[in-house]
Amino acid sequence: MKINTAHVHLIMNFVRAIETFSKPSLPIEYLAQEIVAMDTPDKNWRGQTRDAEAHLNELVQELGE
Repeated sequence: MKINTAHVHLIMNFVRAIETFSKPSLPIEYLAQEIVAMDTPDKNWRGQTRDAEAHLNELVQELGE
């Protein structure tokens, strides 16, 4: 039961992330400026956004657009 609960928790975290991206709380342009201003080599948010884009593209394809 714990494995199933942990698994569902991981999936729901991902779904919440999609909901956040689909309805951002602030304008995208502003968010991008802030991310660039706060980016550091240890965070590499620019690199992470490229990775996220690739994963989201895969998800869209898997869901059948």
